Amino acid sequence: MYQDWSMQALQSRGVQFLSCHTAAEEQARVLFRRNKLSESPEDIVEAMLAHTQPGVLEVAAITAALALLQAQGTTPIFLCSTGRYFPMKALPALR
Repeated sequence: MYQDWSMQALQSRGVQFLSCHTAAEEQARVLFRRNKLSESPEDIVEAMLAHTQPGVLEVAAITAALALLQAQGTTPIFLCSTGRYFPMKALPALR
């Protein structure tokens, strides 16, 4: 059971995934600009959010969400794009 690191397995063990709306907007603007897409960045964000995995909570700004979680005593874990997990105490620049 604990060797399964899929999102579904982690969610079943109580992990909550967050998605940053601000980051999605910036990614959509970059996609729009680099690929000369006909859709507007707003339409791209809407499509991205429509295809978010079930159970992922969209937050306006991940930095604010992390600050609130830490203030409540939760120990957030940061997942970088390489797929490695880091406890927040290992990332002092983000505190």
